[in-house]
Amino acid sequence: MGISKIASAAEELGNDNNMMKSYKGFYNNKGYVLTKNSFLKDRSSKVSNFPVRKNFLREWKNSFTAAQKTYLLDLADLNDQQVTLMNYEKIKNANNKWPNGYYVVNYGKDAIWACNLFVGEALFMAGYKQINGGKYYSAKQIWNADGPFKIVDKKHVERGDIAAFGGIHVEIVTKVNRGQKLFDDDFCSRGAGRGSSDFGTERCEGIFGNKREIDNKNIR
Repeated sequence: MGISKIASAAEELGNDNNMMKSYKGFYNNKGYVLTKNSFLKDRSSKVSNFPVRKNFLREWKNSFTAAQKTYLLDLADLNDQQVTLMNYEKIKNANNKWPNGYYVVNYGKDAIWACNLFVGEALFMAGYKQINGGKYYSAKQIWNADGPFKIVDKKHVERGDIAAFGGIHVEIVTKVNRGQKLFDDDFCSRGAGRGSSDFGTERCEGIFGNKREIDNKNIR
C-alpha cells in the first residue's frame, strides 16, 4: 500500500462537507467532531431506534450518550434546557439529519484544534489504524515520531507523508515541487486546525505566510 494512498484519502476527506463542517464547528467551540472510525474511544453512532414520544425523556436521560446529546441538540438548534416533549419532533428530525456512516466524538468545548484529527482520519481512510489510547496521535507525538511514526529524510519527502510544523500542527503532503529555478523545493498539503478557515483545502508555498519549504528547520 503506497503512501500516495494517504494523500488521496486526505483529498477525499478535505472534500467531505460533513467532516469539514464538524471541524469548523469544533473550532467554534461546539465540542464534537464527526468520524468514520469505529475504533475511536467514546465514539457514538446515530440512534438506530429513536424512542417514541412517551418514552423520550426517560431514554434521553438514561440511554443517550453525551456525544449523541451534543450533536442532536446542535442539529436541532436547541440547548439542554429545551429538551422537552414540546421539542420532541425537532430532536427526532435532528436524528434523521444525522448522516449515515458517521460517528460523533465529544471532546469538550475546551478543545478546538483539529489538525491531528484530520491526519488521523486520513490515515484511517487509507487503511492505517494509528490510534493511541483510543485517540488519534497528537501533533506533538507525531513531531516526536512516537509510536509507529518515523522522521523522513528530507531528500525523500513525497506525496502522502505527514508534514509536522514545530510540534504544534500537522498536515498531509499532497504535492512535492523540486528543481524549481527561482524557488527552493517546497510542498502543498491538506489539513484542518489552521484557524477559522481553509478546512481541508490544499495550501502551497506562498508569499503570504503559507511557508512550506521542505528545508524549513521547523518542519519535519
